[in-house]
Amino acid sequence: MTSSLFQEATRIWKEFSGQPSATGLRFELDLHRTMPGFFALGDEYHYVFHLADGSFEYLSPDVETVLGYPAAQVDAAFLLSAIHPDDQPYFLNFTHRTRSFLAELGPGQLPHYKVRFDFRVRRQDGSYIRILQQAAALHHDGEGNLLRIFGVHTNITDIKEHGVPVLSFIGLNGAPSHINVEAERIYPLPGDLLTRREKEVLAFLMEGRNSQQIAEALKLREGTVHTHRKNMLRKAGVSNSSQLIVRAIREGWI
Repeated sequence: MTSSLFQEATRIWKEFSGQPSATGLRFELDLHRTMPGFFALGDEYHYVFHLADGSFEYLSPDVETVLGYPAAQVDAAFLLSAIHPDDQPYFLNFTHRTRSFLAELGPGQLPHYKVRFDFRVRRQDGSYIRILQQAAALHHDGEGNLLRIFGVHTNITDIKEHGVPVLSFIGLNGAPSHINVEAERIYPLPGDLLTRREKEVLAFLMEGRNSQQIAEALKLREGTVHTHRKNMLRKAGVSNSSQLIVRAIREGWI
């Protein structure tokens, strides 16, 4: 998905902007009042992002501390290409769900929410860290069209090294929050690569059953169970059942 990730993200970002009213655009100049709610423990960098252009208008030099890349090297396409392949569909699904959530808000409600979700990003040294992205409206009109956002990326690897990315909409100024929001799987997740039968076999493997026991439980031939296990190893990119189970748990496949 890496080659098409930026194109898909750009298409969704442009939907945020719509056709903004030139006379109704508003900058949230008092955003500093809500900024303490953005920050979490850990290294961070912040940015201003132009949604219609799909570009950073400002990216703080602290990005080099967090990711190892100099700010001059990091644009939107570069950053998205560094997202872990398994987390790329989460990023797109969450971005799409964010667009629909903001579209459902009433007039004047955009400044009262920040969007929060996490994903893994490859550092310059090749290691992956988990980033918490938090963003809020910076430049918008009264009709719900969003032109610019202010965002913060925080390294939360020490807090959440493993697990499935999670999307939340956090209310500001007394607005209600929506935690662990479900996002439509428009872009298939890694676990979606497994068939229903493969997931059934995997569930039994996680219980510690061998192929013969699984075959008896599912009324299959033992050779068929072996085939399902080989296919799952191939799809997961692992070499044995223990690694498959570890990845399934970490990624929330079943």
